[in-house]
Amino acid sequence: MPVRSAVGVLCAVLLCPAFAGGDSCDTGEYRLWDDYAGGRLGVCEVLGPSEVRLTITPEIEGEINPSPWYSFAVRPFPDREVPDAPLRITLDYGDFAHRYWPKVSRDRRDWSRLEDRQVNIEDGRAVISMEPLDASRFISAQALITDVHYDDWMSRMRKKHDHVRRTNFGYSTERRPLGALHINGEAENLVLVLGRQHPPEVSGAKALFEFVETVLEGRWKACRKPASSACRFYTHFGLLVVPLMNPDGVARGNWRLSTQGVDLNRDWGPFTQPETRKVAGYVERLVQDGRRLRLVLDFHSTDRSLAYTQAHREYTDPTGFAKIWIDLAHDLGAEFAHGPRRTSGIRTAKNYFFETYRIPSITYEVADEASDARIKTNARAVAVATVELLGSLAPPVASGLEPTPCKDAFCHIGQINKASLVMLVEQGLVDQDDAKTIARAVVEVLDAERLPGAQRLSNYADIEALLTARIGPVAANVHLGRSRQDVHGASRRMQTRQRLIAIGESLLGARALYLEFAQSYKATPVPAYTHGVQSQPTSLGHFHARLRRGHDAGFRATHGSLRPP
Repeated sequence: MPVRSAVGVLCAVLLCPAFAGGDSCDTGEYRLWDDYAGGRLGVCEVLGPSEVRLTITPEIEGEINPSPWYSFAVRPFPDREVPDAPLRITLDYGDFAHRYWPKVSRDRRDWSRLEDRQVNIEDGRAVISMEPLDASRFISAQALITDVHYDDWMSRMRKKHDHVRRTNFGYSTERRPLGALHINGEAENLVLVLGRQHPPEVSGAKALFEFVETVLEGRWKACRKPASSACRFYTHFGLLVVPLMNPDGVARGNWRLSTQGVDLNRDWGPFTQPETRKVAGYVERLVQDGRRLRLVLDFHSTDRSLAYTQAHREYTDPTGFAKIWIDLAHDLGAEFAHGPRRTSGIRTAKNYFFETYRIPSITYEVADEASDARIKTNARAVAVATVELLGSLAPPVASGLEPTPCKDAFCHIGQINKASLVMLVEQGLVDQDDAKTIARAVVEVLDAERLPGAQRLSNYADIEALLTARIGPVAANVHLGRSRQDVHGASRRMQTRQRLIAIGESLLGARALYLEFAQSYKATPVPAYTHGVQSQPTSLGHFHARLRRGHDAGFRATHGSLRPP
């Protein structure tokens, strides 16, 4: 077992505090070390005053995902002249091949890619040539984003947005906090966002930051148009963001696993690790409290950008969400592939949340070497697509002059009672004092049934019994001039009308989205096609409208709102 592996096992037993690296190497002219979060220097062999070979091995022996992670600092010895010779560093990964192009930084905050002339890949090894150094440099497989960065990011999001709540719902094996952001936590629908199950996947972490920030920044202006899809999303949806699932692995510079040598994205089901167990349990409690989990996005990195989704024939609620979501993101400028996969026995987050809740559960992969500009463009498009598509399926948002839409027969019967009481007073069939007493009881019953665990009865006779229990026989006066069948028939018509309005609003939202796209690209020339052959030119706006006409509208009309029947 490698030295680092033995230390990791020991710390897993003793619950060591924060630990990262600790190895160092002196050449006579330079010192290399990795005593910081995310550091991994490996075994250093000095080949000369300005030349070293670093043998970097994974956290366990045997089969492991080939994600060779390295991160170390180098500096000239103090009180000596700047070395004359360039510094040559060979990165040797044993049986594994080089994956991540080296990045360099002066302060572990701002990173840049080493120039092509400075790196040579030979037989799976990387040979780095640095000009003689006069100060410290940090060299890393990817830019370092550690628990300190996540803590700072979550604090900034909480301070900047008043609807963001920060919570810790447990601890990792090494007692690092498992932090999360709960955004619009009172909403009835929930989107779960996961990140950094695998330590080296930094490009996915950058995409998660951009996705969440885009969603947050869109909120302030969304409800300028209460009927818009965006306003519906921000009214009816909240986000639970767990950006750092594997804080121990990140701190230790692991290639893939947790401190206990477990791939967290193969532990959704066994739940042998506190990280997966705590997250799954927290989500389950939210669902038991009345939230509806609607979508899971799990941010990762690999050799190319793509989204792994359920296979086309696997039913999700909403049906066909992934394909429309990806198409919309592409329309908004994103560039990534689609990888539909049938659910397998592999215990990934994607498979677990789909099998447990039958919802769209998507693994969003970002290319290892994607540029920051491309990462941001894709993440922003995905965020807008998520807001627009989920929002278009949500119930209408009440304006300041409209009551909040009812969700069930109990609410509708309460509205019928209010209207009946007004009519009875206007017709002189109930006097003012009795009407005030009845009105108070109607409101009290409605308020009481909003509490968690309330019955929300659908039979008028049972609801009248609740009124009578409060104010006595005078409650029956609200039922003058009507039958129970009248009340139930009116309630069913109200529910039908509300759903038809929701479908109409969804269609109008889709129409507005297409019109906006067509207007934005009305002067962008593209070729039209006749039977697959290029023909006369047209505009991208016109082409998009013809290509997609009715597609999303049909989807929305089929599914109506997100409310249960």
